[in-house]
Amino acid sequence: MQLTFSADGRVESLELGDSMALSEVRGFVEALLGVPQTDMVLVVNGRVLPTEGSLSSAGLQNNDFVLVTNNNALHSQQQQQGRQGQQQSSSSAAALPQRQGLSLPAGASPPTSSGARGASAGLGASLGQAGAQASGPVFWEGMSVDEVMAHNTNPAHIVDILQANPKVLQELNFHNEELAAHMRKDRATAVRELRTFMMMNATESTIAKLTSDRKDREMEARLRTNPMDEEANKYFGEKIQKERIQEQYMQMMQYYPESLSRVLMLYIEVEINGVALQAFVDSGAQSSVMSGKCAEKCNLYKDIDKRFAGQVVGVGTGRTLGRVHLAMCKIGTDNFTITLTVMDDSQGLGDSNMEMLLGLDMLKRHRCSIDLADGKLYFEGASGRVSTPFLHEKDLPETKGGTLGYNPNKQPNSDEAGEGEPKSSAEKSS
Repeated sequence: MQLTFSADGRVESLELGDSMALSEVRGFVEALLGVPQTDMVLVVNGRVLPTEGSLSSAGLQNNDFVLVTNNNALHSQQQQQGRQGQQQSSSSAAALPQRQGLSLPAGASPPTSSGARGASAGLGASLGQAGAQASGPVFWEGMSVDEVMAHNTNPAHIVDILQANPKVLQELNFHNEELAAHMRKDRATAVRELRTFMMMNATESTIAKLTSDRKDREMEARLRTNPMDEEANKYFGEKIQKERIQEQYMQMMQYYPESLSRVLMLYIEVEINGVALQAFVDSGAQSSVMSGKCAEKCNLYKDIDKRFAGQVVGVGTGRTLGRVHLAMCKIGTDNFTITLTVMDDSQGLGDSNMEMLLGLDMLKRHRCSIDLADGKLYFEGASGRVSTPFLHEKDLPETKGGTLGYNPNKQPNSDEAGEGEPKSSAEKSS
């Protein structure tokens, strides 16, 4: 059966078996909503559920809405409702209808078995907040897919948002192509697939939480018996370390979230022998290199001095065909001569998407300086100090870390994902 649980405005939907014990259900609810079992009270249609037995024996039905509260809140609510009842009785008002274990406020009707309709019943602030959530989808312009998932717990609402907002669906496609494909199906199928996905995630996180809590209790018992227990001390030491790392991670996400973004490498537009290229600027590379295929395109293959064939060594190794001693390079309106080491494509360039790399040898020769504040490469030109801008993401293809030609409806496969932009490396000719 499908049950919806609400506590302090948070709502979780779970698919549970009719024969599941209420004690197990309470364990799931504790892990998902953070209400301790020792104080937990489950209320359905104004009736407090017992702590023992199964869901079916407790009279729960499919799509029931379950309010999760605690003993203190329930006791306070009963006292307040009792005072309201006395005031209304003194003014000759009709007696309030009573249900076992919990009184309903005046003018309110008990929640129905439907989660959406039941949220309108007057069972206190928590249920009122849950009712606001269940009344319809929550969406605003510019909402991310994470925000959609966080503010909508009803799969039908999430599907409605995704199918009505292509940009949000495209973002989901980038993170989970398979799930996004299901969301493009008819509404009933999409809701069913999303509910299954949400249930699997909720079940996995709940099981992990229950397992962790059980392990904590076991290790705490061992420490009480023997404070010098090596395994227990190691366990809690590692746990404290993980918590510290997680705290640092959360601070980084709050103050420096850009640390997790991919850094766009430095490219400039150049012309070699009149052929336009995007050159990778790498001050960590000893030599300026070009792929054999690019050398053919620039009509430089015939100028390769094979006496300088050998290997370059960096993060990996690669075989070189030789060197081109003088090649005409144009940056902006200024012309230069540069020396290039030509790589053997058949032996691997190190990065199949990189045509040309401008290394430290040419950067020093032309007294270049990399200015990241201005986003430009400065160098000595014919008319003095000149500059050229580094290319933006919109100017670079996906193979170089850019977005030129990017199709948000198609996620690259795992093989393509590993072929991104080139890595900076110090190289040494031998």
